[in-house]
Amino acid sequence: MHKILDDGTLVEVYKASGGPWGGAVIDAEFKKFVTALFKNDNCIEELWKSAPRDALDLEREFEAKKRNVTYDCTSTLRLQLPQRLQMFSNTNLQVENQSSITFAHMYIQNEEFQGFFTAAKNEIVKIIKNILKEVETINTVIFVGGFSGSAFLRDEIKSQFHSSGINFLSPHKPELAVLQGAVLFGYNPRAVLARISRYIYGIEILKKFNDQVHPRSKHCIVDGEDMCDHVFHTLAFENDLLKYDEVITYNGNSSHRSPERKNISMKIEMFQAKNVAKDKLMFVTDEGFTSIGKIIFEPPQDGWPDKVDYEAKFYFGQTHIRVEAQETANKVKIETSFELD
Repeated sequence: MHKILDDGTLVEVYKASGGPWGGAVIDAEFKKFVTALFKNDNCIEELWKSAPRDALDLEREFEAKKRNVTYDCTSTLRLQLPQRLQMFSNTNLQVENQSSITFAHMYIQNEEFQGFFTAAKNEIVKIIKNILKEVETINTVIFVGGFSGSAFLRDEIKSQFHSSGINFLSPHKPELAVLQGAVLFGYNPRAVLARISRYIYGIEILKKFNDQVHPRSKHCIVDGEDMCDHVFHTLAFENDLLKYDEVITYNGNSSHRSPERKNISMKIEMFQAKNVAKDKLMFVTDEGFTSIGKIIFEPPQDGWPDKVDYEAKFYFGQTHIRVEAQETANKVKIETSFELD
């Protein structure tokens, strides 16, 4: 959800949300329907193995029919079935469904076809209603992506908000809108000036151990010093507004007095979580924390000094998290990479 500024750029005003409620949900509902009809939970998989072209034809035909479902139509929709499906049927369809299906065609009532959309439609409506509870007003909703090519889906969603004053729009080719937007955004990544953080983000650090604050279970010895392990250091909180060029800086240090630590890579693990209280000592081992990956600092050719003071800069307001680092004393850049889990 975004606000359009006077210069035409965008600012996110509600964190990106949603879930797996796209066209694939409808495909899954149709698969359930077919497997129940043929009384074989694996009939579609077996068709893909033995006759992938037939399976692809069935998939394409269903994809086309999805777009033909309408809000007020009472007719039936006809799908052509691959003959090979008969090999994987555990029932005599022509006896049980004399008027609706043969091994040449399947006729599905429009109302029954609409039922394939129920779960996805309800979730989409639910999340729009949840957003409306937190945001004062929504002026416009734009339908984009292949699933929004369904007139039935659009009409169903509009019907839930007919008195809200929301203007519902759909581009001529909604399936191309996402691709075109991605290309335009590639040319002008500053088109979105700020984003809302979906999670609390931070890194795992070591802190000097304090008996008054830290649990004994987190005590460890690193390079001869008493340290507290697994401490979570917050970089950005959930729902923070992060600007495109905003930098979050972390100043850290690492001890490398012992010879075996002179040429090792320093690794800082990054974590995310949701619904975490602020101003609270947290550990990455606490429930709800998920590792994103590791930031790798490579040692210089002659190895690390006994103590490394470094500055790490994190850029969060872009399409991905970017990290830069340098030694604080001499401003020498540290070779940095990010290793995804």
